[in-house]
Amino acid sequence: MGLKRIPNPDDDAALWVADANHPFWDALSWVDTLGASSYEMKPVVSVESMVRTAQFDTIGNGRILDFIAIFGHGTEGYQGLGCGREYETTGERCLRFEQIAMRGGTHLSGAAARKLSSLNGVLSNHAELLLAGCSVGSGSYGSGLLTTISSLLKNRAVHAFTNDVYWWTGSLIGTLKTARGKVIATSFAILPLGKTEY
Repeated sequence: MGLKRIPNPDDDAALWVADANHPFWDALSWVDTLGASSYEMKPVVSVESMVRTAQFDTIGNGRILDFIAIFGHGTEGYQGLGCGREYETTGERCLRFEQIAMRGGTHLSGAAARKLSSLNGVLSNHAELLLAGCSVGSGSYGSGLLTTISSLLKNRAVHAFTNDVYWWTGSLIGTLKTARGKVIATSFAILPLGKTEY
């Protein structure tokens, strides 16, 4: 059930996006500028810009996406998407789990759920989403974020690590939590960020 490898845009219908609001000395600079991966990162500044980037990729390349990787800072139940190291709570520049939801609402902050649901039009039926921030999948809030997003994306697989990840090592290593709808599974994973021969 866990992610076996990170698909790459050269061989797969994959999209890599990274938080564009970070200082040069930030770890994200190494990922998207200095070459932690061999793939081009698309800069994003909000949930909406990430969705638009996916839509433009689909239109521009004439394909439906099978995989999206989101690089940005994170913590339990929280994935940054344009807020740098700031802990943003509005849902404009993050995917953030809220334990209490309004009746008929979702557990995502702000308009993130409505915006994220737009991805359904550009994702294949077997598409997967990786939230690559540190500890995003950790704890009950991490599980809540993953199951909420998976449910919004019609039970597609959503992955996140429960531990800190160190992009500059060239691999994401640790306990990977995966949600498909309301079902959660964990596995140990080593996911290389660079191109790998298969």
